[in-house]
Order: sequence, then C-alpha cells, then structure tokens
Amino acid sequence: MAGPLTHPAAGASKVTARAWVVLLVLAMVNSVNYMDRWVMSVLIQPIKESMHLSDTQLGLLTGLAFSLSYALFALPIARWADNGVRRNVLICSITLWSVMTGLGGLAQNFWQLFLARIGVGAGESGCIPTGQSIISDYFPNDRRAFALAMFSAGSMLGKVAGIGGAGFLVVHYGWHGTLLLLAVPGLIAAVVVRLLVPEPPRGRFDNLEGKAAAMSTGEALRSLLTTRSYVLISIAGALSNLVIFGVQNWTPSFYMRTHGMTAAQVGAAIATVVGICSAIGLLSGGYVTQILMRRDERWSMWLAAIVHVVVGVGMILVFTTPDLGLSLALFAAMSVTANIPVGALFATKMNVADPRCRALASALALALTSVLGLGLGPLLVGTLSDFFRPARGDDALRYALISVSALNAVPALLYIFSTRTLLADSARASHRPA
Repeated sequence: MAGPLTHPAAGASKVTARAWVVLLVLAMVNSVNYMDRWVMSVLIQPIKESMHLSDTQLGLLTGLAFSLSYALFALPIARWADNGVRRNVLICSITLWSVMTGLGGLAQNFWQLFLARIGVGAGESGCIPTGQSIISDYFPNDRRAFALAMFSAGSMLGKVAGIGGAGFLVVHYGWHGTLLLLAVPGLIAAVVVRLLVPEPPRGRFDNLEGKAAAMSTGEALRSLLTTRSYVLISIAGALSNLVIFGVQNWTPSFYMRTHGMTAAQVGAAIATVVGICSAIGLLSGGYVTQILMRRDERWSMWLAAIVHVVVGVGMILVFTTPDLGLSLALFAAMSVTANIPVGALFATKMNVADPRCRALASALALALTSVLGLGLGPLLVGTLSDFFRPARGDDALRYALISVSALNAVPALLYIFSTRTLLADSARASHRPA
C-alpha cells in the first residue's frame, strides 16, 4: 500500500520510476473522468427520441447541469486538496462521479437525469485540480509540460471510451444501460489510486523550504488574482473551451443529421479521430513545447495563439464541406492541431502559481471553464441551432457550429497579452530571481 514520500532536495530535477507509475495511474483516472463526461455527446440523440426533448434541453443536460455543480464544488474541493491529503481527495471524487453516472442510467425524466449530471459534475470537479497538483510535485518545472500532456492524453482515451464505447453499448443496452455500465470503471480506478499513488511533499521542486505554512483561502485567492498571466490564461482557456465543448458535444449529432450516419458509425469514427489524433497532438505537442519553453517560457503562449487561429478556420471548413470523407479528414487534422499546446498551457498555469495553492489555481481556471465552456458552449450551440431552424431547416446545426467556431480568435489574443508578465510571474512563484 502506498505511503508518504520523503522530501528530496529542493530544485532536484530527477524523475523517479515511481513518478512515472503515478503519472500513468493519474492519466488512467483522467480517462475515466472524461469517459463519464463525454458519453452524453453520443447519447444526445437517443435521449432526445426517448424523452422528446428540445435541443435547448439537451444543451442544458450536456452543459449547465454538469458545469454549474462543477464550478460550485471545484473551489472547496481544491482548498481541501491544497491543505489535505490529495490522494484521498481524488478517491472521494472518483467514487462520487461514478455513482452518479450510474444513477443517471436510472433516470426516467429530464429532471432526474439533470440532477444525476449535477452529481457527476460535483465529483469530477476534484479530478484535474488534484491530479495536476500531485503531478507538479513529482515532476520539476522543466519536465511538467510533457507530464501534464500525458495526464491530458488520458482524457483522449476517455473520449474514445465515452464516445466509441457508448456508440456500441447504446445499440445493445440502450442509453439507460450504457450509463449503468460506465459507472463500474471509476470504482475500480478509486481502488488503484489508493494502492499505487503516494502523497508527495508539497512544493518539492519550488524552493519552498521555510515557506511551507499553508495559505489561507484569502491569501491564495489574492496570490492568484494578482498574477496577471494566470488571470489572462484562465480567461483565454475558458473561452477556448466554450468553443471546444460546444462544438465537440454537437459534432456527433451534426454527422447524424447532416450526413446520415448512425450512432454506432459516429461513435466509431469520432472516437478514432478524437482518441488517436488528439493523443498525437497532446504528446508530440507536449514534447516539442517543453523544448521550446526551455529556451523561452513564453513559447507556450505564442504557440497557443497560432493554434487557435488555425483551428478556428479549420473547423469552419469541417462544417461547410459537403463531402463526408473530407469533413472527417479535416476534423482529424484539427484534433491533432488543437491539442498541441495543451500540456504547455497546463504547465504554465502550474508554474506561475504558488505551490501552496496549485489545486486552487487549477480549480479556479476550471470553474471559469465550466461556466463558460461546459455550461454555455453546448447551450449556445443548441440555442443557435433552434434560432437558425426556421430559416435553415435541417442545416440549422451546421450554421450554429460555424458561428461558434469563429470565436476562436478571442483566446488567441489573450494568450499573446499574457506574455508581458509571464516570466516575472513564474520566477516569483518558484521563489527564484526574475
């Protein structure tokens, strides 16, 4: 059974075998996290037909039901993680979201399913902040980009399981049975974390000796909200995820409605594209940006800005081309491209945050992402689809997705603005000279 680790010398750069084991376990946990989150994107159409819901109601189920509780619980859970045993926080979070996923399978009406998704959001709000905080104490600053890219790559595996697995399961067991079955992997993951993830010393790579006293919530909030680069990166990330979650939640329905694909076909195609291509982008991007950031840490922001412009244009082409094969090929290319800067963006947020409030740093950014991205993204697409329907008919969803894809230019600008103070903010967080 995993126990506490001893404290190494500050600034040590060695990455141990234990660190890699922990990283693999946490990536697996993140895959279950995203599996239970993304399953709804394939179940939208079967739920719509079963419960006779509008696209706006479906947007609420895939957006606000999850995101509001995610945002509400993210901050208190993060403070628990910053001041307690992070491994135990993670175990409780996994157990909660898994149980609530299963309860969703028992729902008989819109409101029961809405409440179940609220529970899933509450549980999942503890996964990424806690996981990123743990990883940051197993990997030094100059190795975090790739480590956090690997952690994020787990989410791609989760999307494959959630989208592809749900596409298969819903055909054989219906959407009720699919949600019940997908509750099981999380309960297994909770046991694995208990056995294989030791709690690392906090701030072990950040010269924290003599400064190890826990920060109060007020001190932690002041520290983060006065760090300009952190604030800009967090806002940019939230706006970026408004586009990502809005588009990706509705892409399966787009291919079903516009190109006549079945749920099983969409599940297989999108799962392959999202899983393989996104993982390629994450891992290759994490490796390359880690090298670039050793030359100049601001490369994480410069690259992110370029990527957002390219992806915005590319996704518009995905939804305008009438050829299914070309559309899927473009979607695959954009899935690679969009994920290139992800690991570096996560690493930069951890690097500019004080080690004593890293879980809160992650949670604040994710809470904002939850409201703007998860909450408003799918709802915005659904609402625009209903708005365009009288004039565009069956093409309404296409025009909604094009409109939302064009918003990618805004986070690109914010990432550029964040470079003005990024180097000084990072030096201050690691208690080293600027």
